[in-house]
Amino acid sequence: MTDEFLKAEANHIRGLLGKRESKAARASVEGALQSKFEGLQSLAAQVLATWRSEKSKERLRSWLEEKLCQQSSSLVGVAAQALRNRVEAGDAPWLLDLYFGAPGLLDRHHLLDVLDALPPGLLGDRIQSELRSTDRSTREAAEVLRNRLRFRTAQPAQK
Repeated sequence: MTDEFLKAEANHIRGLLGKRESKAARASVEGALQSKFEGLQSLAAQVLATWRSEKSKERLRSWLEEKLCQQSSSLVGVAAQALRNRVEAGDAPWLLDLYFGAPGLLDRHHLLDVLDALPPGLLGDRIQSELRSTDRSTREAAEVLRNRLRFRTAQPAQK
């Protein structure tokens, strides 16, 4: 793949930002998500985040899971950012499962950003449960999340 071809592909995907979702656009985005080039994958995730369909949200969710399994931390961060404005209360159990099951500290760190988008009250019971875990890594992850929530809730509302 030449640099010019890659640049053209990136410009094509970037051009889909702000455009309506269509079968052709979805096929281009799906191809970019499967690319070996992380830059193209990142652009595709950004496009999916702008499309407000449930299908796009589900694809972002599955892509995040894929990147966690591949231990591709930089793209886990991209996926978390893309999902940040799409999560709802019903996503809390799934996100917490991902967070506590993440293979590495950096992946967990990236997932904190998307967990921040959820109301703190949805997370407390699970945090308390995980603080009692026999697994040290899980307890530490619960402490990090608990401390982050404490900090977040102690901050004055920004205007």
